[in-house]
Amino acid sequence: MGGRQLGIVFADDACMSYLQEVADRRARGAGPGDCQVSFPVRSRVGADVVLISYRQAIHFIAGVDDDSRADDLRWAFRLRELTQLKRPLEMSRLRAALRKDQRRPLERQGKLTDKASRVVLEVLFAEEPELDPVIGSLFGIRDIDLPVPRKVALAEERDSFASLCAFTGAPDLLPADGFLTEEEIGSISDRDSLLPSMPGITPREDPMVEHDANTFLGWTRQESDRLAVRKFTDGKGRTLEIMNVNRWPIETRLGTDLIYYHKQRRSFVLVQYKRMVPDGSSWRCRVDDHFRQQLDVMRTLDNKCRQEEPGSEAFSATF
Repeated sequence: MGGRQLGIVFADDACMSYLQEVADRRARGAGPGDCQVSFPVRSRVGADVVLISYRQAIHFIAGVDDDSRADDLRWAFRLRELTQLKRPLEMSRLRAALRKDQRRPLERQGKLTDKASRVVLEVLFAEEPELDPVIGSLFGIRDIDLPVPRKVALAEERDSFASLCAFTGAPDLLPADGFLTEEEIGSISDRDSLLPSMPGITPREDPMVEHDANTFLGWTRQESDRLAVRKFTDGKGRTLEIMNVNRWPIETRLGTDLIYYHKQRRSFVLVQYKRMVPDGSSWRCRVDDHFRQQLDVMRTLDNKCRQEEPGSEAFSATF
C-alpha cells in the first residue's frame, strides 16, 4: 500500500451532527457524501484521505478534495464520499498497533507516515473487510470485477510502480498527475497489466526474442536449470527445447536469435528476428549489409545440412 497516507482529524460537537446527517444521506442513496466542514486543526494535515475521530473513536473516513485555513483555530475541509464505519473503532486499538513514535497524529491530529498508515489500514480491514473497495475508491483505485488472485497481482504491480515513481520523482499514476487518464484506469479489467498498451511505441528486439523464447502455443513449459534454455512438452512424450542465443557468439556464426530443438525428431529450427518499424501507414523491415550477411550464413548452413547423409540431424533455417 505504498504511497497511501492517512490523516486523522478530531470532530467536535459542532460538526459531528452535520457529518452524521451527510453520512446517513449517502447511506440512503440520497447524496454522494460530499460536504464542507471545519475541524479544530491549527495546521494543515495534507492527507488525501482522513479518518474522523470523535470522543476517542474513529467514526468516519472520507477523501479530501481541498483544505484551507478557516480561521486561527479551525481548518476547512472539502470532503468526498464520507463513509461511516459500521462500528466506531476505538483509538486505543490504533495506539496498541502503532509504535510509540508513530502515535503523534493520534494525539494532536495530522498525517500518519506510510508505514503507520499501512498498519492502521490493516486494523480497519480486520474490523470491516467491506471497507476495501471504499478505501480503494478514496485513494483513486477502481474496484474492478476480477478474480482475487488477479486483483492481488494488480495491487502488487500498482504499489511497486508507485514506489518506483516516488523513488525517481516521476509523476504518480493518477489523472491529477497526468500519467494515466481516467479512461486508461477504467479499462484495467480489460488488460493483463496495470499499465496500458502504448500504441506507436516500437518494441525493442531483445524483449521480443525473450518473450518468444518463453512461449510455445499448446505446449507446457517445464523446469530447467540450463542457462538460456527453455524446455516444453506437449504431454504426449514429445519435447521441445528453445535456446535464446541473441547477442551470443553463436548468433554471429549461425546468423540466428533462437534455436528450436525437437528432441524426438532430432530436428533444429533456426530463427533470426528482424524488427519491423512504422513507415507512414505501413511497416517495413530495414535491409542492410548486416541483414544480408546473416541471411547468407543461414543459407550456407541450410545448404550444407541438405548434403548430409540420411539419418543425420536435420536443420531448417527460417528467415
